[in-house]
Amino acid sequence: MLQLFSLYANDVELVFSFMAGFAALLIWHLPRYRPLAVFFLFQSVLMLLNITEAYHRQFTGIFLLTPVFTLGKGPLLYLFMRAMVNATPLRGWQLYRHLLPMLMALPLTIDPQFVVILGSMSQLAYLAVSLRLLQHYHTMARTFRADADELELRWVVTVFCLLATQVLISLMRLNMQPRLQHFPAIAMLWFSFDITFLFALCCFMLFKVLKQPRLYDDMVAYEQEQQRPTEDSKTRENAEAPHIFAGLETVIAGKQLYRQPRLTVEDIARETGLQMKDISWAINLGSGQNFNEYINRLRVAEVKQQLASAQVSATTLLELAFAAGFNSKSTFNAVFKREVGMTPTQFIKNLPPQ
Repeated sequence: MLQLFSLYANDVELVFSFMAGFAALLIWHLPRYRPLAVFFLFQSVLMLLNITEAYHRQFTGIFLLTPVFTLGKGPLLYLFMRAMVNATPLRGWQLYRHLLPMLMALPLTIDPQFVVILGSMSQLAYLAVSLRLLQHYHTMARTFRADADELELRWVVTVFCLLATQVLISLMRLNMQPRLQHFPAIAMLWFSFDITFLFALCCFMLFKVLKQPRLYDDMVAYEQEQQRPTEDSKTRENAEAPHIFAGLETVIAGKQLYRQPRLTVEDIARETGLQMKDISWAINLGSGQNFNEYINRLRVAEVKQQLASAQVSATTLLELAFAAGFNSKSTFNAVFKREVGMTPTQFIKNLPPQ
């Protein structure tokens, strides 16, 4: 049984190594995804080293390389996340300091389990920071874009949550290593599961990247725009917010700008002559909603008004939604239910007879 699990693990590592190397070549020409290509190359080399060390166990007591790789996985995933959300790129020392712990851990591989535990803790820390960065990406998108729902990276959240689960399971396996030595078949089965799980996740990431989802490209610029004045001027400006918001509402609703599917705060700024930071700030204070929520509220209001004044079929309902500025049926249904408390179909059924 042990030999069977060992052969299976080696086969998965070989396939994993080939797939990761091929995936890196496949997406290397895409600058936005190059950090992921580096991560795939990293995994390819790691799988080959795993196989090499497994076949030369008599030498692994002298020096191991694979444990230090656990200190590189977290930083590489974090760099991939920064590229995905288009955050300020890291350069020079800011970049290399994230990979320095790998080199510093080389002398410590005399105790590989200790290094792997350090690496696992590092991965959890980097995953937490990456998830916070992703949350910030979604907040910025909703603050400045009406089509923020289309720019969401839910699949990345799923990947990171699954990776965190995998890291926790690996930590558990390492802590149980002394006991698992008495059950080598179970230890090898657990290791095989870890490799298979990570292989499947990498395949999923490659599939999603090749679909090339729409990404939000202006986070850095919009972050600069969002910087607010000092505390001394906040009280005065808060008093001005309702006046500015009233003027914005007159322009946005009067000219039906909300009907533009990919409306941004920048578009409103060109229309009104106001600064983007003042627009998002005034809408936040005046409506109690971010820009994305406010524009969608206007769209839903138009659809409700149209529904109340006409006999509507399913086809007509979608036409009304698209005319109001929604880009997809799923987004329209989700936003409508959130705003109204019921689906469009339920709303139509509850309308009084004409």
